[in-house]
Amino acid sequence: MKTREPAEVAMPVGPSPARDLRHRAAAVGSSLAGPAVIATSVLIVLRAFAFRGMLTAQHPDLLSTFLPSWCFLGRSLASGHIPAWNPHVMAGVPFAGDPLSGWANVPVMALFSIFPCAFAMRWVIVLQPLVAGLGVYWFLRTEGTSRVAATVGGTMLALAIAGSAFALALAFAATLTWTAWSLAGAARLMRARSWPGRLVWLALTALAWGELAATHLSNGTVPGSIALVIYLAAKAASQVRRGERTIADVAAVGGLLLLALPLVNLWYLLPRIGYLPRSTLGQGYVRLQQRLSHLRGVPNNVVPLGGINPTFPLRFTVPGGVYLGALAFPLAFAGWRDRRLLHLVTAFSLFGGVSFLIALSWTVRHAARHLGSGSLGSFYLHETQRFAFPLLLAIALLAGLGVEAWRRQGPLWERAAWLIPGLLVWALIAPALGIHRTLGWLPVATIFAGIAALAVAAYRPAVFPIVVGLVAAELLVMSVGPASALGLVAARRAGQMRPYLPLQASAEFPASSYFVERPIARAIAAGGQGRYLSIAPSVWSTLGYHVRRTAPFWGLMGAQQSMLFDLEEGQGYNSIQELRYWEFVRVVDPKLIRYNAAGFVQAEPIALDLLQVRYLIQPVEDPPAVAGEVPMARQGRWVVYRLPGDTSRASLATSWSVAGSSEDALTAILDPGFRSADRAIVDGRQAFEPSTATVPARAVSAA
Repeated sequence: MKTREPAEVAMPVGPSPARDLRHRAAAVGSSLAGPAVIATSVLIVLRAFAFRGMLTAQHPDLLSTFLPSWCFLGRSLASGHIPAWNPHVMAGVPFAGDPLSGWANVPVMALFSIFPCAFAMRWVIVLQPLVAGLGVYWFLRTEGTSRVAATVGGTMLALAIAGSAFALALAFAATLTWTAWSLAGAARLMRARSWPGRLVWLALTALAWGELAATHLSNGTVPGSIALVIYLAAKAASQVRRGERTIADVAAVGGLLLLALPLVNLWYLLPRIGYLPRSTLGQGYVRLQQRLSHLRGVPNNVVPLGGINPTFPLRFTVPGGVYLGALAFPLAFAGWRDRRLLHLVTAFSLFGGVSFLIALSWTVRHAARHLGSGSLGSFYLHETQRFAFPLLLAIALLAGLGVEAWRRQGPLWERAAWLIPGLLVWALIAPALGIHRTLGWLPVATIFAGIAALAVAAYRPAVFPIVVGLVAAELLVMSVGPASALGLVAARRAGQMRPYLPLQASAEFPASSYFVERPIARAIAAGGQGRYLSIAPSVWSTLGYHVRRTAPFWGLMGAQQSMLFDLEEGQGYNSIQELRYWEFVRVVDPKLIRYNAAGFVQAEPIALDLLQVRYLIQPVEDPPAVAGEVPMARQGRWVVYRLPGDTSRASLATSWSVAGSSEDALTAILDPGFRSADRAIVDGRQAFEPSTATVPARAVSAA
């Protein structure tokens, strides 16, 4: 008898652990590929700052405004102190209340309080375009676009900033960064279904908006808020139309966000609210210039109206400087073909259009007739071309949406038709208007290769990543290859503004060298109590001493190096100053000052007295500015002198007079018979009468 072998039973076989791990790794790699492209591209372009320890003197505000202020902020926070007052510059000024001080700027506070100032400054330059690109990526992904579309938009914005001097215009680069992140937070807010989730995203969106204000209170907050409002309105209308939300629901979210914006950012807003009314910003630029005309002997340096010309956006098609890439404009028009994206394309087209319109010189000229001299009107009329900066963000977002629209099913001819408007603008209209006569082989090759890749991807979606490679490769070559030098010539011929010029390697220097305490700084530190002034008429600019920022001028100490070396000076630079000090500088030493520089070209006795100046820094070839001054140290073409006399911080005035206004007070101190040791001038109503009794007294200066 034969025995039958038991039949084998087929058992279900699940995925093996190794295969499951590979799938997970592939999924994670796919999700990180876009951010990795953005981050790697920025690091390649800005490798001198990221890895080679370099800083640059290309942009004046980087070394003279942001670096010293943020270094002072970081040292203070690291020691457990919130700096409400800055004793180092302009004879002492409010600090936390200064909108550009860095207070409440979370990345700046973190970097400068943890790392050395040189490292922190270099990585602020690197991180801002990188984070801006990631903000665009996150926003587009939240809105449901593909990774390819989000990567194209993020790469265009990141490399447009990183590949030009716009990366060094830190406040304006940060404006685009935090606008992108406020949009990303708002996108998550509009997708959240539960109230706990909504409250979290409300807070994060409000915090991103606060960072936008902390980077640039005026030219950053206004366009960023416009972008946020337009996006939220378009998104809400789309959701209500589709039945995803009710009008009441949308109104509740909008009302809570309106409350959250100031409440979450009270730590930023409260110090500024207290300071701005007594500052130059509270007066407005036009009113300040009018005020100058009433002060004795002060030239009225009227700042001309700004604005852009109608062809300005086409300059983004000029290789060199702020260049969005050859595919940016063709793709920016393609999003209109996809009805799913219509609300987003409409929103960012409107945002770009508003940015263009309010920055247009035609608009500025007509608005100047009606806005008057108030602070709001003069705020808008001053440097109006800055309102065009958000066009970079709008075009990058529209290009990403254009890639996504191309993916929608449809005949190839119909898809290609939506590229034609952008091609006309980029390749025909711009050259016809003289924006560029020749594009070079690389942009043209990118256009042809890009269109070919899009055509193939219409049938083989796996080819879509090639579009990302083309965008990144072209922008990288234009930023770091031989074409970058040619781009500088092209950008200058096209009349690019300073922030739009390419980065210049010739302006770079080792960051550590800027923090070396050299002979003049050492001499002042060893000399004891007292402030210094730089007196150099031959190198004075109407923009101030701070624009003299290359190594041969470091000995002049006119770029607020006092904050780096723990010294004190009676001069400085800040676009927002206390009104009393602003008037004092212009009355005591009349000269043309185009902006809010606070420097001296004459060693006026009243300035030396009231600012308690003990040291003067002058060119070696200049005669002594004050009789009896003693040379202490020489550094290159500069020498520091110690002045004769006492500069104690406390003095006793036995009599005083009351001035009815600040103008009367300034007139009184300019009287040849005025001596601060004998009489004080009180601005305002007299609260008490001076005593007639003779009481022995002395003033004591605390160390």
